[in-house]
Amino acid sequence: MFDIQFFGLTFYSVGLFFCSFSVLLLSALIGKKIIGRKSVRNSEGDEDFRVILGATLSLLGLIIGFTLSMSISGFNSRQAAEEYEAFVIRTGFMRADLLTESSRDLMKGTLREYLQQRINIYDSQNIENIDVIRSKVFGLQKVLWETAVHETAQKQTPVTSLVIANINEIVLAQQKTFAGWRHQIPLAAWILLVVIAINCNILIGYNARKVNGKLGLLFILPAMVSLSFLMIAEIDAPGKGIIKVTPINLQALADMLNKDIIN
Repeated sequence: MFDIQFFGLTFYSVGLFFCSFSVLLLSALIGKKIIGRKSVRNSEGDEDFRVILGATLSLLGLIIGFTLSMSISGFNSRQAAEEYEAFVIRTGFMRADLLTESSRDLMKGTLREYLQQRINIYDSQNIENIDVIRSKVFGLQKVLWETAVHETAQKQTPVTSLVIANINEIVLAQQKTFAGWRHQIPLAAWILLVVIAINCNILIGYNARKVNGKLGLLFILPAMVSLSFLMIAEIDAPGKGIIKVTPINLQALADMLNKDIIN
């Protein structure tokens, strides 16, 4: 369900936008038409009400900023993981030259295929395809490890220890990437954000109870808050949407290999 795309946006993000906009707009209308109707002529306590409204809006802005910060932090960690993966794979290519000819050729060929699979996992939008790619990655990791172990079994030297250490780093880098490949914002944070936004719009609608017509003004806050939700969801969705980590470093390494800059 979450793999459906709308002009690059994920179904998750688009659905969140329209649902949140509808709920928030309905909350504002409830505040104006239902709650506000009972006290349309009563101005007592308006100053205190505006203080509460200002404080609630400030809290909403604070929570939105905090949630956006969480999603950006996850995005930055995924970028760092991709950069680290490119580094350790490139190191593996260079250290493969220290092995015997047969092991060197097998190691480099496996690393080329491993690099391509790691690029594919960033480009794939389908969960089933990602699972298939991960299975291939695990199989290639096994080949890399068995090649290094075979070389070490023949003759254990400081050179083979470097190769073994590099294979460990490659596996660790992949695990770090996998660990960051999830939503960073917990459900509880989304619930808190939505509850505060609903209350803010009810208060906004209530505050506009004496304004006849100009219902278009009630659309502004729901639209702005919903757009904020859309932005947060897009950044927080790993590997999907229009705001996602692209394998720039991995692709650059693949281009270098294709041009024989790294043999």
